Amino acid sequence: MNYDVSSPVSGTISEVRILVGSPVAEGTIICYVESMKMEYEVKGEAAGRVLTVNFTTGSQISVGDVICTIESTVEETSVPKRTDDESLSPEFELLSHRDSLYNTQAARIRNGRRQGELTALERIELLFDDGSFEEYGRFAIAAQRRRRPYNELVERTQNDGVITGVGTVNGTAVATICYDYDVLAGTQGLQNHRKLDRILDIVSRRRLPLVTFADGGGGRPGDSDGFVPTGLEVSSFAEIAKLSKKVPHIAIVSGYTFAGNAALAAVADLIIGTDGLSMGMGGPAMIEGGGLGTFHPSEVGPIDVLEENGTIDIRAINMRGAIELCKLALGVISKKVDNFADAKTTIDLDHVVPSKRGRTFDLDLIIDGLVDSETKIELRPNFAKNLRVYLARIGGYSALIMANDSRHLAGAIDRDAAAKAIVAYRIANKFDLPIISFIDTPGFIVGPTAEAEGGLRTFGQLFIEGATCESEVIAVVIRRGYGLGAMAMTKGSFKEPLKTVSWPTGEFGGMGPEGAIRLGYRKELEAIADPVEREAKYNELLQALLKSTSALSLADAFEIDDVILPSNTRGTLMRLLEQLQTLVG
Repeated sequence: MNYDVSSPVSGTISEVRILVGSPVAEGTIICYVESMKMEYEVKGEAAGRVLTVNFTTGSQISVGDVICTIESTVEETSVPKRTDDESLSPEFELLSHRDSLYNTQAARIRNGRRQGELTALERIELLFDDGSFEEYGRFAIAAQRRRRPYNELVERTQNDGVITGVGTVNGTAVATICYDYDVLAGTQGLQNHRKLDRILDIVSRRRLPLVTFADGGGGRPGDSDGFVPTGLEVSSFAEIAKLSKKVPHIAIVSGYTFAGNAALAAVADLIIGTDGLSMGMGGPAMIEGGGLGTFHPSEVGPIDVLEENGTIDIRAINMRGAIELCKLALGVISKKVDNFADAKTTIDLDHVVPSKRGRTFDLDLIIDGLVDSETKIELRPNFAKNLRVYLARIGGYSALIMANDSRHLAGAIDRDAAAKAIVAYRIANKFDLPIISFIDTPGFIVGPTAEAEGGLRTFGQLFIEGATCESEVIAVVIRRGYGLGAMAMTKGSFKEPLKTVSWPTGEFGGMGPEGAIRLGYRKELEAIADPVEREAKYNELLQALLKSTSALSLADAFEIDDVILPSNTRGTLMRLLEQLQTLVG
């Protein structure tokens, strides 16, 4: 049985691929017909052998014209089916070559200082779930074609010093800006900024959390393509700063991080730094150029200094540890999890606070006895140690924890502690985290030295930040709840929190009871000549005041909502956090 093969379009036959007598298989390409600058395939419908060929290459043809007649055969011919050209186009080979260059670490420029450090691609692999990462602009090269050969740029400046893209971290979509120190020292060039602007637009539109691996040398002066004399009009810094009101942003910094790279880290909500980090708004070259002296990069903003002054929120031993901490932080600020591990049940919370009022205790015993195991991340642990701040989960619910630590400045709030609390309120507000405030403070630091440090406006800002924070606070008075400092830990008032509870050891007042007695009863005490009798009267007045301002007395007067045993605190917190989750959900 014979069948005809007809043209599907009108045009010119650009290539005939059969001869009379040629065997054909089903789907074999008979010829190509060019029409409107496009070539259309004409295929055989069934196996057979060519009987006639009616047109040659270059012939004009109309729709329906019979190109050839084929005699059908019962058995399939041995001719292989061909649906396209036998060989791939050169573009495929070029893409394969570029892929190979991009993925082969041996082909990339290595800086001796970076030996042993994770490459940018390895960081991406560790951060994101397997196979989830979609990169933007991976083939971008440095804008230096006027001064360097194209092939050299392809081989040495791939990604223009930064990897950008979106993937999932434990199933949650997250974007990244990952500077590649192995390419042009991770400096910021023309294409580099264009890539930043592109991913920042994606982050803003999709409201994605952002992780920035910021290490790099700052602005790059060597780009020659396009007339950009200063680069002061680039929008990257403004756009990433705008995200501070929209999405969580975590920066991971290691090695040398200066100038523009440091500026990107500085606007992050959390900065995780690794041992060996040096970070500053200007590197050694800029410092020397400004006539400010000659320094080794390791002398400019070393991590020990940055940790002590509160610039670094979390310190990690190395990049692997930093990425694990980043993933933990991203997990803590996400929604509730059901597979949580209980707190350390071996800690007897009822016996942590000493019976002697003036004795310090280990605050970490309380925190570890309340939060889910392996979820606690302390922020700025070596800055303002009198106020501790943590991200953690309690019963699977995420929370930010603020706590006064009596081992440092007796738990009083100085300017640095107030600044730390301000940032804590902001983080909780932005991440939509409830705040658990553990109170044990004699109040704000006062006196001539404190005022000389300029703490007054910082204390005022703390009240503003707390009062305007939309996150709910759950307040737990561990021991001392005195004065304005205690009120600042509760958004300005003990009635502002969702609930204010106290342990039985709680004691309250506008100021410390000792000072209150000495001030309030000065004349009475001075009138007693005998020092022993005077001291006895003082202790009598003190004990009476302590009784009237104890936790149960305040509960009687309904100045606080409840008094609970320390051992019941975790259950109380879990119930309140569950209520908040229900209200939000």
